[in-house]
Amino acid sequence: MNKFLSIFTLFHLSILGALEVVPEKHYYTVGETAVFNISLGGKRGAKIIDVKIHGNREDSRELRLKTDDSGKAKLEVPLYKPGFICVQITDNGKDAFGGIAVDKEKILPARQKPVEFEAFWSKIKAELDHLAMQYELNEIPAKSGFKAYEVKLILGGEGKDVDAVLTMPEKSVPGRSAAIALFHGHGIDRVSPVYKKDVIVISVNPLPVKHDGKCGVTIRDPKGKYYMYRHWGADDLEKNSFVAMFRRNYRALQFLKSLPEWDQRTLIVYGASQGGGQALAAAGMDPQVTFCGALVPALCNHGGFDAGAESGWPRYHETEAYQNDPDKSLKVIDFVDAAFFAANIRDAEVFLSAGFIDRTCVPSSVYAAYNVIPAEKKEMHDELCGGHQTRKKAYEKLYKLVDEHIKRMQSGFNSVQQ
Repeated sequence: MNKFLSIFTLFHLSILGALEVVPEKHYYTVGETAVFNISLGGKRGAKIIDVKIHGNREDSRELRLKTDDSGKAKLEVPLYKPGFICVQITDNGKDAFGGIAVDKEKILPARQKPVEFEAFWSKIKAELDHLAMQYELNEIPAKSGFKAYEVKLILGGEGKDVDAVLTMPEKSVPGRSAAIALFHGHGIDRVSPVYKKDVIVISVNPLPVKHDGKCGVTIRDPKGKYYMYRHWGADDLEKNSFVAMFRRNYRALQFLKSLPEWDQRTLIVYGASQGGGQALAAAGMDPQVTFCGALVPALCNHGGFDAGAESGWPRYHETEAYQNDPDKSLKVIDFVDAAFFAANIRDAEVFLSAGFIDRTCVPSSVYAAYNVIPAEKKEMHDELCGGHQTRKKAYEKLYKLVDEHIKRMQSGFNSVQQ
């Protein structure tokens, strides 16, 4: 019976085919008309389908489109300003997407960096610079050849401390190890030991909660302590969750640099989604960072929506605080816009990725950050058919670049047998 169902399912899928939205090309300029070829797959016959066009306000709309007898249609979208267009079609409860870029090199943050931005973050950094490094280490089982520790960096008690996992080679030589700070995506249940030969790695919990494998519930349960933390303090810097998060990130870098095993020259930060936004903030705060990797980074271009574009996650414009008083909210969330931190990354090597059909960290918000990075050595990886979770090739490229960076930075060291 099961075998029959499997064969029937495969036969059924082969007849129906797959939904497709295929742009005739992926890169356009303002004034052109983008063309998307739509197919329902298989022999569906003529049908009316739902279409959503996501992008700048001038472009965004919903419409109904009729296919021909072969289940195909062509959609034309005039292009008015730099940005990204994502076409979404829906048929029988299933979706397909296709994305294009429009003068991507001209996309910029929607708002100006606040005049007080540097002073605000310089004050926070100065406070941490003068705060004695206090921490607790608890050794935990580790992979052969390594040591691993649960780490708590003391910053004032519950709700403020940094919780992380640290790994290092078992036979580390003082002054010889590169250091990596790994930042994580939305949630608090992803921190675990990360091992890399000859490298110190700290995996930082984005929230001040010790990892126990169960903490993720608290961001999904309306009664949980950290439920909807991404929207906290949308109009109040004192309560904003990302001000506190970036503060903890900076402390994690200070901790890494205090370790005697660190080589005093190679400091790497990377992450994806919310972790990518944290990596941009960390590199923008600490000029000693030598490499920054941010895959589909969140927290970019919060003011995009107000300017008729799209904002990256966490989309503060959806909060009650923003809707009640947009001007007040914008003046707060500007201080946690990763694009403004990115503008401070001058000396590090930088690698970013953007997914053309990413509806979480929209590509226009990523490019708003990328285009203002002044670093001489920077690279963007475009995932032409990539959504928010399509990051395999980007990760492969990131890891390769990290290895090459470490090799270059440590080229003056004599080889050390571990």
